[in-house]
Amino acid sequence: MKRVPWSSWPLTLFALGKTFGFRGSWLRAVHEVRRVTGLFARQPHTSVGLSETTNPLHIYRVNPDALAAAVPRDTALERAGRVLGGEYQAFRHEWKPFPPTPNDWSRHAGTGKHFPQKVPWWKVPFLSLELGDIKDIWEPARFAWAYDLTRAFVLTRDDRYAEYFFSKLEQWVDGNPPYRGAHWACGQEVAIRSIALLHAEANLVGAPAATAKRLRLLREVLLWSSERIDDAIGYGISQRNNHGISEATGLLAVAVRFRETDKRADRWIRQAHRTLERMIREQFADDGWYVQHSFVYTRLALEQCVISAQALRMVGLWFGDESLRRLRKAHELLC
Repeated sequence: MKRVPWSSWPLTLFALGKTFGFRGSWLRAVHEVRRVTGLFARQPHTSVGLSETTNPLHIYRVNPDALAAAVPRDTALERAGRVLGGEYQAFRHEWKPFPPTPNDWSRHAGTGKHFPQKVPWWKVPFLSLELGDIKDIWEPARFAWAYDLTRAFVLTRDDRYAEYFFSKLEQWVDGNPPYRGAHWACGQEVAIRSIALLHAEANLVGAPAATAKRLRLLREVLLWSSERIDDAIGYGISQRNNHGISEATGLLAVAVRFRETDKRADRWIRQAHRTLERMIREQFADDGWYVQHSFVYTRLALEQCVISAQALRMVGLWFGDESLRRLRKAHELLC
């Protein structure tokens, strides 16, 4: 590899500063030092508040009558039927088969290669022509298919949907122990998965398949996820894009869920609230345009803010006036 000439360093540092800002550059530097030295959590620290069977104030509890009125029943059951048949919708446009075994959750279907499963998450390679695009690995583990199963269960109370969800969750956990391998390598992926798991927990309670043991496992995954996000959220914030917003949203939602049983929840809520307020003001322009010049990423960031707003309302908090104004402008822009 060729050395960068000293004369290029001022321009390089200027570009880094313009991209990340002083705060982002500092957060990124801290992250890289921790990555090189291995100073991230290697295993979860606690299992607080896991004995409860339900939470009457669950953030994502669905009203069955409202859902039935809002959702085309035939379409919802058709989608859930495909999931029961062993498929998930990838990238919202293509149905693909689920990984058949715990180990296959880390195998790229195109290359046939496995991303490393036993290494700490910060050692997983993101860019590898040999292994393939890591986003293909992440897609089924976002658990977007859990919404299909949960929706169908609420509409029908058919235990098959709950059973399939928990069997897949157990399979995924078997192949992906906490903080090891590709599925813990990205805080945003952890956050997106957490939101899906929260929806499932809220609405599958009461199903015969939702045993105490399985619900405990689900809650363990949620707490592992919040610890993982909290431990390395500086990286997402440093990117000054939708990653930080997603990670703060995931941390906030899980914290609201466990606020009555986990002593760390209040700190997580305050941290996520402050982070979201700052990132909204930094990333959304006065006219609503988003820092990533993409309608897709604008929509994604807005979606995460809606999820955050729902969580904040549960604990009597809200966005500031300036943040709300920018979000409204972004909504108007998309419309």
